[in-house]
Amino acid sequence: MATRELRRVRFAASRGANDPATPAQPPSATRPALVPPDEFSARRRRRISWVSLLVLVVGLATTAALSWTTYHLNQNNEDRLLRLETKQAATVLSAVVPTIQTPLASAAGIAAAGPDGAARFRTYIASYVGVKLPFVSASLWRLGGGTAQLVLSVGSAPQLAADPAAASSFLSSAKPAAPFSVVGPLGTVARSRLGYAVAVTAGANRYAVYAESPLPAERRAAVTPGSAFSDLRFALYLGRSARTEMLLEANSGQLPISGRTAVESVSFGTSALLLVAAPVRPIGGWVAADLWWILAAGGGVLSLVAAATAEGLVRRRLAAERLTGDVRHLLGEQRTIAETLQHALLPKKLPAVPGVQSAVRYLPGTNGVEIGGDWYDLMPLDDHRFFFVVGDVSGRGVPAGSVMAALRFAIHAFVSEAHPPESVLESLRGMLDVGDDHHFATVVCGIADVERREITVANAGHPPPLCVAVGSAEFVDTPVGVPIGVPGQVPYRSGTLTVPAGATLLVYTDGLIERRGENLDEGLARLRGVAMSASALPLDSMLDTVVAELAQDGLDDDTAILGVRWLT
Repeated sequence: MATRELRRVRFAASRGANDPATPAQPPSATRPALVPPDEFSARRRRRISWVSLLVLVVGLATTAALSWTTYHLNQNNEDRLLRLETKQAATVLSAVVPTIQTPLASAAGIAAAGPDGAARFRTYIASYVGVKLPFVSASLWRLGGGTAQLVLSVGSAPQLAADPAAASSFLSSAKPAAPFSVVGPLGTVARSRLGYAVAVTAGANRYAVYAESPLPAERRAAVTPGSAFSDLRFALYLGRSARTEMLLEANSGQLPISGRTAVESVSFGTSALLLVAAPVRPIGGWVAADLWWILAAGGGVLSLVAAATAEGLVRRRLAAERLTGDVRHLLGEQRTIAETLQHALLPKKLPAVPGVQSAVRYLPGTNGVEIGGDWYDLMPLDDHRFFFVVGDVSGRGVPAGSVMAALRFAIHAFVSEAHPPESVLESLRGMLDVGDDHHFATVVCGIADVERREITVANAGHPPPLCVAVGSAEFVDTPVGVPIGVPGQVPYRSGTLTVPAGATLLVYTDGLIERRGENLDEGLARLRGVAMSASALPLDSMLDTVVAELAQDGLDDDTAILGVRWLT
């Protein structure tokens, strides 16, 4: 605005000197006086004073410094915002992993559970195969001798089967449980797919569950307005390097992505997804991008420079506040997604068992927004016996959730084969290695005979269950083995105890009793006291009381509690 006013004044001045409507000045006032050449040259030399020159130099230097600083601040701000948007987009990609891992792990467990596993596999995986579903093809392969033989296929024919040698090599290298193996892209650029595999052992046989998902035609991605990718030009690659042959999808016709870019890598099974992104437009807005030359155009007008700088600072403060709000909103959405995925991996409802009442509580920890590794389960064995299990996988995030899902479904398979508790733990020992998988799991499981009021319990490094009767509470004293995944040769053992009539068995994870800076015995004693004081309450009220008393200041870790009460 100030620049336009200055131009208007200059234009009016020029019209006043040349417009015929302007009154003419007397000749004596307009005719220049004759000046000697030496004096005229002296006046020309004195036209710009040293003070004006100093102001001009200082003004130009100040303008140049401010312009240079603004330019680099904006570049740094654009880089930071691009990294943040790319990280948010990578977070969205990481949420895809459970939609692939969970069905494959479940299907593998079903295929390995019993002689009719193949038929049950076909029934289960069919709900995940089709248009707008995770997979367009799913198949079961028998492995042996370095070769892979197709047992059955659901959906369209797997593209991997077109190259038997490649299929045998890839499927034979697949590992049990998590993470799943990845192969691709398969097929042509016009019609290509990505393949995933999980191996499973059923007795003396070894199988692989394999599924394929379609990639966009010509690898061109359609971006939904308002999504995490709508303001980005991006290319998504399989692996940790941007190789043209490993391109999965892109929304830009010019590859590789050039200019200002940010790169994020997301674990994807045994491989990774590499996201290379560039902004479609200045993320901080056009004003922030052009502010440096606006300041330069202002020349030595220090007032305008100061005003523009102040405006830039205000805009940046407002942008930072909006960004903070967006980040908080995103974290809230991430926490909601994590809780939803967590509950999706846990039983929706405990089965009814005659003679006992059961209830559970699951409490997400206050720290972090990722999936936890705590789980619980209860499985009827016959009319008067049931199997129960509570476990806790170390760490958080999709890898921990994947390990938890694999262990839970494996336990279902082992229990269906009538394994006792200690045998179940021995079978789990080979599924996890803390050195390779970077996770271990504590598990306590058992078989309860309702009529005889007997419980047989086996423990792999987990806190002891608590048996609560009216006016008393005692921890179940059984042999404790090493956690699943921790090296050890000592076999797991079980212990059997008889519970009093009307007693309640509480099985929980360590988040209920552990507190920072506190001895574990103090947490166990606190749980015992609270449970004993609430023993006369109904089971749901008892669990609510335990949670309310032990989680007054919030729980640092996720917590799962399973309560079983004998009705007689």
